[in-house]
Amino acid sequence: MQGLKKLDLAWAAGFFDGEGSVVVWHKPAVKVCAGKVYNLRVSVGCTDLEPIEKLKYLFGGKIYYRKPLRANWKGCHIWHLSSKQAKGFLGLVLPFLVVKGKQAELGIRLQHHISQTYGAKDGNPKAVRQTVEIVEQRETMRLEMAALNKRGT
Repeated sequence: MQGLKKLDLAWAAGFFDGEGSVVVWHKPAVKVCAGKVYNLRVSVGCTDLEPIEKLKYLFGGKIYYRKPLRANWKGCHIWHLSSKQAKGFLGLVLPFLVVKGKQAELGIRLQHHISQTYGAKDGNPKAVRQTVEIVEQRETMRLEMAALNKRGT
């Protein structure tokens, strides 16, 4: 993601603002203290493959194809990033975002929070063991993101 042109960042931000999403994914995890795992994810879906491939070329990530959900719909190409890659992308496009700026800021904050505890079991001296309080903070951020992403008024 290093050395990207300002024009590419502005294009990506505009496309992401219109077609993308920032979500906080979570699932139960038996082996993790406090029992939940949280993950930052960004994605963009489009029926045309070309802009999706451009995002992958510029920022990395993965592309998958979702079959049409209804008979008269087209299939959708979806580009996504997660965790540190998602945070890096959001940090680069944040200055250009109009619609999803608050979601980007919250996503960056969440991933920073996650990174502080990552590796505690592996002897990372800067990591903090995940506690119930840490999980509660992440759950609060997840709910805040859900409120920001809510459709309608």
